[in-house]
Amino acid sequence: MAKDRHYNKMAKNKKNGFTLTEMLVGMAVFSLILVAVSGIFVSAIRVQKRTLDTEEISRETSYLLEYISRALRMAKKDDVGEIHCLGGKAKTNYEITSTGIKFRNYKDQCQEFYLDATTHQLMEKISSSEGELISTSTLTSPNLRVNYFNIEIFGANQGDGQQPRVTITMEMTKRNVSQPRVKVQTTISQRQLDWSF
Repeated sequence: MAKDRHYNKMAKNKKNGFTLTEMLVGMAVFSLILVAVSGIFVSAIRVQKRTLDTEEISRETSYLLEYISRALRMAKKDDVGEIHCLGGKAKTNYEITSTGIKFRNYKDQCQEFYLDATTHQLMEKISSSEGELISTSTLTSPNLRVNYFNIEIFGANQGDGQQPRVTITMEMTKRNVSQPRVKVQTTISQRQLDWSF
């Protein structure tokens, strides 16, 4: 009888505990769940960072295009060829340079947008009509890189029968990050009508 009680007590204790195999299986399942949840968490952080990077590039690209578009839209024709920035060519609206575009702005100053090849940033230079430098400024933030900046001009000369238009194509990325990239293209028409046609 005492032997049976001792045996029943041991059997009861075995039912309340776990075997080594059960413990190992439980730890393995817990580890798998922990690894899966950690992977999802790390993936979510990467997606969020990429989204924030894309948003920052898009916001800055939108600002740049609006700023450049407004200036190009307000450009004035060099009716007599007196403005230094257009190379003395009379009746010209814009002049393409090796890295950007020059034009006569609404204040009769020479304004230029160009890509700095060493810093990969978009720059703006403003000079007087005589060619004296007034200001040079960087338009892009230091943590962004302009990979590509191209300008095409249509109808820039008086008498060609076209309203002056400028097409800007640009690609931007974050520095030291290969992705994401934002590519944009827009066409701007000069506000003042070209009366010769």
